[in-house]
Amino acid sequence: MRTIKFLFLAIFLLASSVAKLSATDYYWIGGGGTWEISHFSSTSGGGQDMTQLPTINDNVYFNANSGFTTISRNVSMPTGGAACKDLIFDGCTVVPYLNVNNGLTINGSLQLQAGMTIAYSYGGPINFTSPNAGETIQWSGVEISSPVNFNGNGSWTFLDNFNQGYYGSNIIVNNNGMLILDNITVKNNSITVNNSAQISIKNTIINVSTWTYNSSVVLSGTASANSTINVHGNSSNNIFSTVHATDKYYNLNMVSEGSGHHINRGTFNKITYAAGSGFLANGGTIVTDSLLLHAFGPYQFNNNVTVNKYLLAKSAVCGGLIDLKTNNYTTQRTLTYGGTPADIKLENVRISNIAITGSGTPYPVTNGSDYGGNSGWNFLPGSGHTWYWVGGTGNWTDKNHWADESGGTPGSGCIPTPLDNVIFDNG
Repeated sequence: MRTIKFLFLAIFLLASSVAKLSATDYYWIGGGGTWEISHFSSTSGGGQDMTQLPTINDNVYFNANSGFTTISRNVSMPTGGAACKDLIFDGCTVVPYLNVNNGLTINGSLQLQAGMTIAYSYGGPINFTSPNAGETIQWSGVEISSPVNFNGNGSWTFLDNFNQGYYGSNIIVNNNGMLILDNITVKNNSITVNNSAQISIKNTIINVSTWTYNSSVVLSGTASANSTINVHGNSSNNIFSTVHATDKYYNLNMVSEGSGHHINRGTFNKITYAAGSGFLANGGTIVTDSLLLHAFGPYQFNNNVTVNKYLLAKSAVCGGLIDLKTNNYTTQRTLTYGGTPADIKLENVRISNIAITGSGTPYPVTNGSDYGGNSGWNFLPGSGHTWYWVGGTGNWTDKNHWADESGGTPGSGCIPTPLDNVIFDNG
């Protein structure tokens, strides 16, 4: 008899456990308000009949029967935050305004509706915690102002473009699982991949201020194929950081003004500095097929750099000298070049403490300047000019303060190089 009682008890407990794990569908009703029981029904447009708030095993739906109006559409999280499995916004006749300031945990997939608002005021982030593969996220053009964290062991695929802007809290952190960002455009302040988490960015354009890849899993060339990472921002902490020298990326562009754009290590198809200055190999080594330097710099080589095919360092006409140097005045760094002599072009470049090696040494530098500690270069003599300062007080590197004659038109001259003479007079 006792055995039978235990058997019935075990069956009851098992049935209760299965009931708790099975997903219940919750439908939002009653227009705007706080995430509480009074706003949930078991049927679309039905009455309030739920006895508890949704859990991480329950799906939540917002639709045409949710009752939103232009004066009643704000949905806020309760103290301690909210949780659900799938969260679906679809067909709302008036789009909601969702404030996630106390935190929102999604244990499944997410679908937003175009035109809705996600608001955030430095509270809890949006946390994705699913242990399952195959989760999807559809942003529908909604700009996300909160941090987005991935803490489960599942996989999540972004079905469309993602936009957070470049503000401080607008970050993606993948702590676990697989994040698939293929074939889209991403814009946010930073992306971080930690622990043994993985990311795929095939054919994707990523616009960030900071990229940090700390995963123990080496990033493969397959996962980053044909991708472009554009590092933006006008500060000194615009950093591209990857933990393995063998992490493979496709194109990396440093595209905005600012000092100290760091690239610590990695393997690349192409690195381009379109603006600003930078620290290359700041903590490791860099291998890239192409290295293109278009801005003044300075560009500091903190370790050795390998360029396999194409090297360009050339300033704009009248743009002054590009500055290539090491991180101190006594240590020489090696630039290993594996391309043909025809594919290395350096013009208007000042170089110090850099040894270049390759089958075509010495490599020519046109209108350049040898600041010492170099080897493997051939600094070709160039012709200088005489430029006149105009316009009173100003910045030496402002082209509009240089003229081709005394009192001449501002900007008709060039930013001086060591080959040029400069005159300050009453003109």
